[in-house]
Amino acid sequence: MMSLNSAVILDTSGNVNQTWINHTAKTAPAPAPTPTPTATPTSTPTPSPTPGPTATPAARAVREPAYFMYTVQSGDSLTSIAEAFGLCPDYLLWNNPGREEDDRLLVGDKFLMPGARGIVYRVEPGETLSEIAARYSASVQDILSYPANRLISADDIRAGMMILLPNGLPPSTFMQDADARDAYSNPSWAGYIWPFYGPITTYYGEERPGYLHLAIDIGGLGHYGAPVVAVASGRVAKVVYGDASLGNYVIVAHDDGSRTVYGHMSEIFVRDEQYVDQAQPIGALGCTGQSTGTHLHFELWIDGGPVDPLEYLP
Repeated sequence: MMSLNSAVILDTSGNVNQTWINHTAKTAPAPAPTPTPTATPTSTPTPSPTPGPTATPAARAVREPAYFMYTVQSGDSLTSIAEAFGLCPDYLLWNNPGREEDDRLLVGDKFLMPGARGIVYRVEPGETLSEIAARYSASVQDILSYPANRLISADDIRAGMMILLPNGLPPSTFMQDADARDAYSNPSWAGYIWPFYGPITTYYGEERPGYLHLAIDIGGLGHYGAPVVAVASGRVAKVVYGDASLGNYVIVAHDDGSRTVYGHMSEIFVRDEQYVDQAQPIGALGCTGQSTGTHLHFELWIDGGPVDPLEYLP
């Protein structure tokens, strides 16, 4: 997990460098109305398998395999398969190289499925567990603790073994192009940077059944777990986990009196009342809550009401 006090800088190759920042106490901005985040569309997930009771490690290894094969059924989509097994679509694409988001799925197609959120990995000759874990932003202890890996110590891995890297993220997660680097480092006329740089999948004001979508959705397929940063400095006004609509989300009250909402995150790196600097990571991209895929729900509130963020972003 990324430190609460790390800032993200993308170099010219798209790699993420972490620069540690010492935060100092600052005066909180004048109180402003707390935004009531707008809802996101309700998805209709395929029924998930019902897990059995907690059992011994050996029994859990059977119930929670390192990986298994899934056969595509009529009506399946990338999203519905991922939701059925409690995953974001990214993990289906990462574990099935060559697959694309818009691929047509045919009945009978096979998908390699991780037994839990993670990367299925074949150990290569000469590799150590610590090297593998570092490459995929995973924890050695988590790999050892996953029952189906059947590893007692890091010395137990052998070439050819197939193991699960729980919560693993491939290096490509953190790679973006020069346009993204500029979006994070060059503020707009209003002083804001992008919270995450990607395609706009839903625009501000789009009609939804019974309401207007007063936010933008920024697509992030393939970047699950990538940092979501504060668009401007300010104080964390609210941290929410497990909201039925927005999942894990954060509201930041900025020094200029505006407020921003960051929704559907997989992780949150900040706490209530914490002061954050511009470009400081506040969470990780995800698909929690009512989300049909990996993306960031982003709202901007000025003078107590929502506005179109695209008019204020770079």
